[in-house]
Amino acid sequence: MVSQSQLQRFDWRQWQAFHEQISGDVICSGPKHDLAAFAGGISGLFFNGVVLGDLRANAHSFQRSTQRIGKDGISFFYLQHFRKAFGSQIKAFKEIDDIRSGDLIFHDLTVPFETHHTDFEVSTLVFQRDILSAYVDVDRGYPSFRISKERAEHGLLVGLIEELRRTAPLMDRRAVSSVLRCLTELLANVLTPTCHQTPLVSEEGRHFLQMRAAHKLLQQHISDHTLSSTEVAKALGISRATVYRLFEPQGGVMQTLKRMRLARARQILVARPTLSIQRVAETCGFKNAHHFSRAFKQEFDSSPGEYRKRSAANEGESASRYISWALR
Repeated sequence: MVSQSQLQRFDWRQWQAFHEQISGDVICSGPKHDLAAFAGGISGLFFNGVVLGDLRANAHSFQRSTQRIGKDGISFFYLQHFRKAFGSQIKAFKEIDDIRSGDLIFHDLTVPFETHHTDFEVSTLVFQRDILSAYVDVDRGYPSFRISKERAEHGLLVGLIEELRRTAPLMDRRAVSSVLRCLTELLANVLTPTCHQTPLVSEEGRHFLQMRAAHKLLQQHISDHTLSSTEVAKALGISRATVYRLFEPQGGVMQTLKRMRLARARQILVARPTLSIQRVAETCGFKNAHHFSRAFKQEFDSSPGEYRKRSAANEGESASRYISWALR
């Protein structure tokens, strides 16, 4: 489901050759002597019909011309989250000025555009066109545009793109499919002319987004031992019954929270070997060290102290599989 390429570094000639092969032309936008100092890098995550590229480079220009479009026939949709930018500019049907960190830009590779980059880092989600055919008219062209931060979809799209970039190799097939489905539905919302206060997604997509928001809330309040399912429902703006339905497959909201706390505690025990068991308990939302130790032993058949000693003796042991499972 997911394959990954490691970061590959490029000098200027390699950067030109790469873009010539896949999408367009790159042009030096500064003095020629800057070419010797140019540095670029690319890594990628590959899914069924979607690629997530992580690109970073020094200032230069990129051009996707009418001539090039007619020559290569590439028709992908690009969704770009600029993690770092300092005033880049896009010339298209409408100019997009002063692109800054946090901006979200859409491109249709069947429509010409030019990008004049400052130094940048960008997460680029590449969609095969037919993936969106069930939602939008893929036979028309869509000029490049910046997605307004006022739109409800903006924050969700950015969050999901970066979550995928950071954690996709650790996700199971079902989680990756859910993220990609939500990204597709949210992008389809953006490409339709009507702006909705609440994004229109499928029932499955809505369930996934609710679960994602709930897990994020639990992580933010992991040290609060007074947190209840009623407070979770209130913070999310949903009913207690909906909270129960969301977490029922995982044994309930409090059981999920307990697993998350134990996963965090397991990390802290190894990462901070001098921190007392009492402080670990408090940091992870347990009422006291006794309550924490009992829960830890029930889950791992080992006391926190025993686990810490064993980990110190065998630094090669990894808790990543459990943590990935507990925080999913």
